[in-house]
Amino acid sequence: MPVLNTPIATEVLGKAPGLARMYERYTAQLERLMAQGHLKPADLEGKRVLDWECGAGIFALLFLERGAGECEAIDSWLQLEDCQKAMGHIPNLRFEKVSIADYAADASRHGSFDFIFANTVTEHMLDLPKQLPLIGRLLKPGGLFITNHDNYYQPVGSHDHGFLNYGDGPAIVRQGPACWDAPDKCAASAQHRAGVKEKLWWTWTDEMEAKLTPQDCTRCPYFKRSQPWAHLTCQGEFREVFPHVAFTTGFAKSSLNKVTPFQLKQFVIEAGFDIAGWQMNKIKNEPPPHLMAPPFNFSRDDLTTCTITVVARKAFCPYGE
Repeated sequence: MPVLNTPIATEVLGKAPGLARMYERYTAQLERLMAQGHLKPADLEGKRVLDWECGAGIFALLFLERGAGECEAIDSWLQLEDCQKAMGHIPNLRFEKVSIADYAADASRHGSFDFIFANTVTEHMLDLPKQLPLIGRLLKPGGLFITNHDNYYQPVGSHDHGFLNYGDGPAIVRQGPACWDAPDKCAASAQHRAGVKEKLWWTWTDEMEAKLTPQDCTRCPYFKRSQPWAHLTCQGEFREVFPHVAFTTGFAKSSLNKVTPFQLKQFVIEAGFDIAGWQMNKIKNEPPPHLMAPPFNFSRDDLTTCTITVVARKAFCPYGE
């Protein structure tokens, strides 16, 4: 349980104790951001803040705790009733279930902001080059934009978290048992697969169960997806190993845009921002050598950067505004 040193947090977590772990994790993340000099107390004190794709609203709460004058928290998937139950009593915090496109379309009604924050949002924007100028439209001249971007080219950039996820240290680790090394093969991972199918139903289905190959585990989709960088190393058979449309790009139900670190920086610059900070946060997994050789030619930075903290200031109106 975190140390609750503000009346706001004490009251919110009293109403919604299930948010305590998230509050603790995001507090640590925000403290790192401030310790690294990316966000300063003066960027918050008395300022008007927008939390883009706010989730449960914890970052908005943290900004208010640190002196923000007003926070608006928007999310296209917002559980509005839950947020209102936990934080609806806070007078200078407002929640709205809305996309950034619809929100920015009525920018004059919302007014302009001093600071816009987005935590692991930009990797999900399928039209990111069009979304970023909307942020500029909502910012005051010189206003601050900070995003923590989840890099697709890291070991689990595919967001296939039933198979790979962060461990206790800064590394991506396998989530299920290594059934390929077990005497009973598929039976050793049956319980884990069932759990993934129940909780992350779009990632593992009956169709995938039918593809298990205990006679040759190296051909099995469970084995392949349990290996770091599976979404890159299985490129030639991607549709068979990652069959759900959420893993694809450019379709209505796709969930990842797969921009490279270079593209992310370029899109931010083209959207009318000056980049004031660019921090590539690393994991310790060792990349397969073949991913750094032809035909892939990824750099080590591409493959070992788990997230990128982008700090930018609005410089001018984007092209076409």
